[in-house]
Amino acid sequence: MTDANGNTRTARTNPFGYFRFEGIEAGQTCVLQVSSKRFTFAPQVITVNEALTEIIFTAVSELSRQ
Repeated sequence: MTDANGNTRTARTNPFGYFRFEGIEAGQTCVLQVSSKRFTFAPQVITVNEALTEIIFTAVSELSRQ
């Protein structure tokens, strides 16, 4: 996650794909980006309003294995 000031935070998902960022002020706009060894994902721009749930990332494509 990158906020409007360029500050970056990282989180790892649990086995079910859930993740959490804490201490983010409501009203901030952030960019969420997923990295994976196998898939590519489009970044999502979100505005934080209280607790957000149901942010879903769907793979755009599978990276070719070499």
